[in-house]
Amino acid sequence: MRVRSADRQWVVDVIRLALTGTHRDGEWLRIKRWGWHVADVRTVAELAWYVDLATLGEVLGRPAW
Repeated sequence: MRVRSADRQWVVDVIRLALTGTHRDGEWLRIKRWGWHVADVRTVAELAWYVDLATLGEVLGRPAW
């Protein structure tokens, strides 16, 4: 799943990692800004540190998380 902010500045992808050597297996939210990797986070609370959730909520057509 991919969500972009209305201004297309931020992109959030849901990714699944498996068999990693660093034990980071599972689902992650991958954050990119202008195409550059910013961070991988596990929760929406961590996502809020990087992206304004209201902006993403508008794109999804419902209130922010």
